[in-house]
Amino acid sequence: MMNKTVCIIQNNIITGKSGGYEIQIYNLFQKLVKKGWTVSYFAEGKQYQEYTFDGFQVYIVPKRHYFSFYNPELFYHLERQAISIVYQRSRTAFSAGNIGLRFARRKKAKFVFSIGSPDDLIPFFLTKSLWKSKTSFAKKLFASVDTIIKDILFKRNFLKSDMVISQNISQQFECKKRFKRNSTIIRSGHPAPLPDTYVKDSPLSVCWIANVRAVKQPELFLELARKCEDISTRSGTQFIMVMGKNIANYEKTRFMEKLKTQPNMLIIGEQSIDEANAVMGRSSLLVNTSVYEGFSNTYIQAWMRETPVVTLHCDPDGIIENHKLGFHSRSFDQLVTDVRYLIENESIRQEMGNNARVYALENHSIEKSAEAMNDLLTKLIE
Repeated sequence: MMNKTVCIIQNNIITGKSGGYEIQIYNLFQKLVKKGWTVSYFAEGKQYQEYTFDGFQVYIVPKRHYFSFYNPELFYHLERQAISIVYQRSRTAFSAGNIGLRFARRKKAKFVFSIGSPDDLIPFFLTKSLWKSKTSFAKKLFASVDTIIKDILFKRNFLKSDMVISQNISQQFECKKRFKRNSTIIRSGHPAPLPDTYVKDSPLSVCWIANVRAVKQPELFLELARKCEDISTRSGTQFIMVMGKNIANYEKTRFMEKLKTQPNMLIIGEQSIDEANAVMGRSSLLVNTSVYEGFSNTYIQAWMRETPVVTLHCDPDGIIENHKLGFHSRSFDQLVTDVRYLIENESIRQEMGNNARVYALENHSIEKSAEAMNDLLTKLIE
């Protein structure tokens, strides 16, 4: 009988308030549990814990800030697993090196690496990021020993894995170009809500939803709201900013003070997945100002709810532009123009919203993504 067991090694287990990596892993592997797979999930935390959660056997192992590729306690608990596949998505504290690959080889299991972000495809990304940061020179010098080793080991995930999974054609191309590795595309998936579970706000609302990091450029959404004050005065349009993880880092900054005094802005703190979905369901537009994304989960969540996306930079494979699911603006001035245009043109906005739901149901159904993953993993261990 086939041993259908998967060990996931990732930073965090999904909670009510999680980012895209955790959401995708949870959505996919919960479906695989129902298809007969046994799933163990290793994540980091303050102290060791072991419990079951929605069909997963979860192990929380204390985190290591430096040299996380050497973690005896993690390996001790991993060694107790009887597995056929080790799965890792993107670069995490546990897997910034090659712990998943090493463990798979020791257990004579298959190792599957899933690209989660453009970061994964940039050589020596951790080291480059460290030296661009505002950390003191002495700390950079010390930490660079850690990051250089992690970057070298991380590259082996591409070179030695039994299977590489990409999210889109662009990642597939870069993987082949940089690492000479073929990869299989499995598109991000999301459960489809029923049409009667979301109703658009009137007056309409425009939302921005992300964990707060510099790469997400939250200050641009504030500037967008300022540029649209005249429309808000005329129509009551509201700009909703859902600031996820790391909002505490901004609480006492001038940026936060400006946000709180912006008349057409509503600020919401960290939300559960269901709460974030509700915001996107009520909103008429989702705005993305990130410098880069892998494939933003919020795009799919918005499209499923007939909410077009206006993105500054991130349009994977030209999907938004080619399928008329919103606008790819490319510059901030054009972003302002595109948002204003859609606020003031209800028929175009609704047409793009309809296109978005049709496209999402056809291409980003979690059932289809899970079926594709099930087929791939089954063939890998046969």
